[in-house]
Amino acid sequence: MPSPRLRFRARPVGFTLIELIVVIGIIALLIGILLPVLSSAKQAAIKVHCSSQIRQINLALETYANDFRGRYPVAGYNIDWGQIDTGFPNSTQMPSWMEQLFTYLPSQEVLSGCHSYPRDTPYHYFLSTRAVWIATGNFGSIRQQQIRNTSAFVLVGDNHWDFYEDVAPDADKDDYTQQTLSLTAGPNHWEPQHVKGLNVGFADGHVASFLEIDPTRMTWRYDSMSLW
Repeated sequence: MPSPRLRFRARPVGFTLIELIVVIGIIALLIGILLPVLSSAKQAAIKVHCSSQIRQINLALETYANDFRGRYPVAGYNIDWGQIDTGFPNSTQMPSWMEQLFTYLPSQEVLSGCHSYPRDTPYHYFLSTRAVWIATGNFGSIRQQQIRNTSAFVLVGDNHWDFYEDVAPDADKDDYTQQTLSLTAGPNHWEPQHVKGLNVGFADGHVASFLEIDPTRMTWRYDSMSLW
């Protein structure tokens, strides 16, 4: 007798509802894992880009100082690009330090390159001027020759002091009488924009990232290790 034929039921094409739910759950889990990683990677890339911008500013400051007998650009009152600091008895009669430095940089974009800056303004960095204020009590240029510890002397960096730029942008950010770098949020400071940290450029040309003020690696004075 002929052997009986084996009968096979054809498997339905596609996913069952349970399989579909499992796949969706796996995809949602992967998205939940990857999104923070991608966000952190993006912030890290912005931080590196900003550090590169500060390094270019540092190089431009050194070139500028070489052309002006060891003096860095002078900063004054809050002024926008294209303006001159006038109207006060001790005003500098100069454009902003950024504009003074402009011809030493490849583009103005270098001066406004922090993509995570918390305000809608084209000027994101400050020039350190505290030492000359301590020495003279007035506006002036920081002098290379007077800096004793170039690897610790804060020269330029990310600004997170609130300059009220919703009223008027300031291309002349400095720290004569206001502490632009504190690395903590407060009444006059935004939350530091680079994953709670900021980039700082020093007088010897190196740039470093900080999560907090380090008194062993930072100074704002010509001849001593001292905080702002």
